[in-house]
This record gives sequence, C-alpha cells and structure tokens, in this order.
Amino acid sequence: MTFSDKPEPGMDYIALLLMFNLGLLAVGGWQLVKRDILDDPADFIMFSVSCLFILFPLAKSLRGSFDTEYRIDNDHLVIRKGKREETIPLGTIKSIEIVDSLWKSILFTNLGFANRITGLVRLVTVDKKYLLSPTHPLLFASHIRGLLSQNSFNIGTADPAASSPETNENSKQ
Repeated sequence: MTFSDKPEPGMDYIALLLMFNLGLLAVGGWQLVKRDILDDPADFIMFSVSCLFILFPLAKSLRGSFDTEYRIDNDHLVIRKGKREETIPLGTIKSIEIVDSLWKSILFTNLGFANRITGLVRLVTVDKKYLLSPTHPLLFASHIRGLLSQNSFNIGTADPAASSPETNENSKQ
C-alpha cells in the first residue's frame, strides 16, 4: 500500500444533508396537517412508510460520510464510502485537478465518494468522472501524478501544482 486517506466529513456536507432531508420531512409534515392524514389509517401508514424511506438514506449517507477512504494499492486507486467501493486502474485516469467548490463541477460528476463541499479533487477517467474529498487535496493529486509519471501512464497535466487555485490565480496576474 503506497497511500491511504480516511478524510473526516465536513460540517458543511453534514449540514447540507440534514437540511435537505429535514426539508423533505417538513413537506411530509405539512401534508400530514393539510390533508388530515391522522383520521385515515391507510394514509397514516403511507405517510409513515414515506418518512422511513426518507430517514433511511439520510442515516446511510451520514454513516457513509464517516466511513470514506481513498487508498492507492499497486496500480489501482480504491475509493470507498460506506459499503460502496470502486477500483480505478491508474492507467485509465485522464486528468486530475483541484476544485475549490462542489458547485463548480457538479454536472456529470459522480458525487457519491465526496464527504465535503470544499477542497475537492476532480478525477476524470476514461469512462467516468469522480469528485473526491481527500484530507489534503494537493498532496493526493500530486501523489497520483507522481505514480502516473513513474509508471509512464499518460495524464493531462504533469505538474502537481498546475491545477491548484493559488497557481491559477497567480498566472492570471
């Protein structure tokens, strides 16, 4: 094993999950009051089951955000969040870049392996795009670039600091 990282989830990510799911529960509660569901047992059962379908993914995603791990073994990057795991051969990586915010690269990107909203790494492979949230994004990206250049895999940018926000801002001046 050459690299392992178990990042702690960001409070911004946890707050976003909680606000989204509490919003869904608030809509359900509003329906409970508006439609007077308590009088009809079938409606109340449907409401209860719906709440469980909202709370179960919330609990699962919260647990998974505390159980996120990125590991580089031999020539594979193994990413895991909760019970979900994917293995990416390093030879399939097309580009890796530092992204300062989730909102800048949310389209067409697999968000399932991130547990923060800021300080992210966008990894583009031959067939998928991933958004990862390692503890030290610049170190993570430079380590992967180093392994790629060492194994003579082809990657978009060879300089580890080329995609850092600080370098990009300095080059504009």
